Amino acid sequence: MPPDHHGKQQMIQKCQEYYRGNRKELKLIQDFNDTYQRDDAIRWYTKQSFVYKLINKALRTEDIEQLYLFRFFIVDLCSCLAQEYEKMKQREKNVLRVYRGVNLSSEEFEKLKENEGKLISTNGFLSTSRSREVALHFAGESAKHRDEVGVLCEIECDLNDLNDAITVADIAHFSSFADEEEVLFDLGATFEICSVYREESNVCVVEMSATGKGRETAKEYIKLNRKELEETSALVMFGRLLCDMGQYDKSQMHFETLLRNPGVEDIANIQFSLGRAHDLKGEYAKALKLYESAYEIIISSRQPRVKQSASVLNNIANIYRVKGEYDRASEYYERSLTIREKCLRADHPEIATSLNNIAGVYTDQGEYGRALEYYERSLKIRVKCFPADHPYIATSLNNTGLVYSRTGEYDRALEYYARSLKIREKCLPADHPDIATSLSSIAGVYSHKGEYDRALEYYARSLKIREKCLPADHRDIGTSLNNIGAVYADKGEYDRASEYYERSLQIREKCLPAYHPDIATSLNNVGLVYFRKGEYDRASEYYERSLTIREKCLPADHPDIGISLNNIGAVYADKGEYDRASEYYERSLTIREKCLPAYHPDIAVTRDGIEQVYGRKGHYNVKGSRC
Repeated sequence: MPPDHHGKQQMIQKCQEYYRGNRKELKLIQDFNDTYQRDDAIRWYTKQSFVYKLINKALRTEDIEQLYLFRFFIVDLCSCLAQEYEKMKQREKNVLRVYRGVNLSSEEFEKLKENEGKLISTNGFLSTSRSREVALHFAGESAKHRDEVGVLCEIECDLNDLNDAITVADIAHFSSFADEEEVLFDLGATFEICSVYREESNVCVVEMSATGKGRETAKEYIKLNRKELEETSALVMFGRLLCDMGQYDKSQMHFETLLRNPGVEDIANIQFSLGRAHDLKGEYAKALKLYESAYEIIISSRQPRVKQSASVLNNIANIYRVKGEYDRASEYYERSLTIREKCLRADHPEIATSLNNIAGVYTDQGEYGRALEYYERSLKIRVKCFPADHPYIATSLNNTGLVYSRTGEYDRALEYYARSLKIREKCLPADHPDIATSLSSIAGVYSHKGEYDRALEYYARSLKIREKCLPADHRDIGTSLNNIGAVYADKGEYDRASEYYERSLQIREKCLPAYHPDIATSLNNVGLVYFRKGEYDRASEYYERSLTIREKCLPADHPDIGISLNNIGAVYADKGEYDRASEYYERSLTIREKCLPAYHPDIAVTRDGIEQVYGRKGHYNVKGSRC
């Protein structure tokens, strides 16, 4: 985060407001205002006064607005640490070994044990000591609390091997507590957890090694986004990176702060980026309003930014797609693609994005052959442009898997989903929404294959991530609840299924338009539970409501309409109304034979229903279908 000429005064004002009435801290704040020089940053940080307290609080809680206000001092501190690091490299010829004593809750300590062999990164400046005894003193204080564990972190740091991937400085000579022999790691330091064990003194030891792998990831991100970085300010890129990491609330707060104090920043860029944060949170009306405003600014400027307008059109299309307005979505996607093909080289990543999104609409509309064609074109470009473990490649693989799942090719679907998940777990934070998507996709395949316990396991993991990083009424949480309900229905646990379906329907009716395909899915699935419980009139009511929505918002030969028709036919068959059952089954079969592969199991289900209706006049157990 770069400083600006307002930075210091904004920071001083905020500190004075926070410590209003505290004479001691206010005096220090005034002293800071009157005497502070850039080279004093480490000394002020080690005083453990207002600067230390408020900056560490902001870093610990990842408070983006507060961090923005303290950008002035953070930049100075990082600069001073870099200078001291250069001096330290000249002195430290051997491997540096430092220690940190902390008290962790039992739950936090168990997470450390589970992550042995993996990487962790700090979300603040990390204070350590050259003295094991000093660190043990801090770790030993956990004895006062039964639910806490005293942990001694032993950190090995080979400065010669790290190639400047980590900045670390000996700051004891700046500190008011020189006997603590403090060594401070800069922001973003990454460590590998080598081993975790308990000493006889009842203190747990975590052996860690400083590593440059975190910096390598950052460099790769910068390399892949170099063009965008050159055209976009650091402040805007910072907020977009938060979004890429799944930190949507923090990204939103950052851009709202920028919008209030834009300075020289481009308003359209801020609005577009803020709209993206709302979009990914499921706040589609807010997102659409911001996208449209950004688009108007871009095209009405003195020199219209045609290339930039393609990104805005693409995201407007995303909103219409999620609302189920597929024709409008296609229109905007095609406009975006036309601009990109005119302005960019044929294998540009943004063209791959447009192709991927058009394929998504074809998938939603049940045109699976065309969807695969576009997904394959998109993947071909992405494989050429990006490393093998890039998130965009994971997205292409997941989307291709979805098409195979929809066409009943479950083993192929599982293969693509597993490849996608492997990439996402390697390159994204553990609680990123895209990992939840992969887990949910894999669960869906296991459910179709009848492996219900495995399906529930994956769905539960997906839901846990979504509940952690998304608003409580987000569309994706509704999807997770619906999917878990479906598994319980297949297991014959109808009361539990109904509970999850109703919760899903409640969320979907709150966050989506009344005639949205997802609401139709929920209604269909509630109807399916009633059907399996033998409550045919209630089942028919929900099936009919689902069909009404699907016929309004989907193409006439969409597979989901085939599902609704099949299910209504099943109700009439079980009620003994065979002529009406036959009518609905025949309509369903016509659609399914048109849009699904000849070997798809849904076609077999409908044919079986027709054979039962025509073959006998007794009691039948005709199958309903879930969507």
